[in-house]
Amino acid sequence: MATLTSSITARRATRWLAGLATLLVPAAQATLPPAAEARLQALQQSPEPAGAWVYDGVVQALAEPGGPVLFSYQRRVQAVDGGLVASHLTRDRQGQVLIVESASVSADYRLRGFEAVNRQLGHSGSVQASADGRELRYRLVEGGRERSATEAIDAPAVTGPSLFGHILRHWDALSAGQAQAVRLVVLSRLESIPFEIRRADGAGPGRRVFTVTPANWWIRLAVKPLRVEFDEATRQVQRYEGRVPPMQRVDGRLEPLDARVDYPRHASIYR
Repeated sequence: MATLTSSITARRATRWLAGLATLLVPAAQATLPPAAEARLQALQQSPEPAGAWVYDGVVQALAEPGGPVLFSYQRRVQAVDGGLVASHLTRDRQGQVLIVESASVSADYRLRGFEAVNRQLGHSGSVQASADGRELRYRLVEGGRERSATEAIDAPAVTGPSLFGHILRHWDALSAGQAQAVRLVVLSRLESIPFEIRRADGAGPGRRVFTVTPANWWIRLAVKPLRVEFDEATRQVQRYEGRVPPMQRVDGRLEPLDARVDYPRHASIYR
């Protein structure tokens, strides 16, 4: 039985790592559906409809300390009935909007839904969470083809725009040393990936650091733990290190980017 289990696990790891190759697509092949492209163009002209400004993020390659700024993004938030919609607008160095991700969450940061438009990868789609949060329904449009999937989950779902808020919501428990399991939504793969959030030791004075680590070893082979640093007094995010949505062009191809993101400007209150 142990040999069979090991074999199944190895095959699963191979399939997951092979799936990362689907992210390595030439930029010239990326095309968006007209409605998705129109949304990016509208936000290019005016980001205000995405909500009130909360902070700016400056993205640099983690492997190149002091290197050039590759991307920047803004967090904007709209209040809605019983919660909010948080959007991240990512721009390249020329100021072109490349990616928009929006998470709809309840007042306590439980995920209700998620939408994304990604010009780099040429896809758009959405995720809807069931009322009890135990099921996610995916829809992805890519290359003129629509795909869908349904996934049962056993832990809270989080996305890029909702991860920091989720940590802040559980700040006291995490700070006390409790670990929390979450499922990070990966729209391009029509699935979520299990992660574990923990407080990290060794933070500098006045800082509180949390790590978000893949729960499965085969995912840790491809995705390093994410690291989020907050100001302990204000609970404003100061730095993020880890995988980011925009990809870096290397020899004419797009490759996953592990980045350092600094946050030089904040509104007075995070939301």
